[in-house]
Amino acid sequence: MKKAMKKNQESGGPIWEVKLGRLDSLTASQEDSNQIMPSPRSNATYLIDLFSRFNLSVQDLVALSGSHSTGKGKCLGCIISPVRADLTLPLNQDSEKSWTSYVHFVEMGM
Repeated sequence: MKKAMKKNQESGGPIWEVKLGRLDSLTASQEDSNQIMPSPRSNATYLIDLFSRFNLSVQDLVALSGSHSTGKGKCLGCIISPVRADLTLPLNQDSEKSWTSYVHFVEMGM
């Protein structure tokens, strides 16, 4: 964490003090957390509904989900056979369009 803070400061990024503790509760509750934290297996409909309960939009959902998993995504349900581990496939046109749209939105700050 200190390395990240130092790099942020060196690059001229913003710095602010973050107070410790929670403002919404004096205690922690695993049961309460389980009520509002989505499962990794939650579908889009459930996630959209959950976020809307906190006055968050679909755009908020996408931004927060993407920022949480960018560069760290792992498909826990997928196992690649060692025999096919070197398999590479070209992107199809839909993949390229999706990636282009994603890059466009990132560049626009969305």
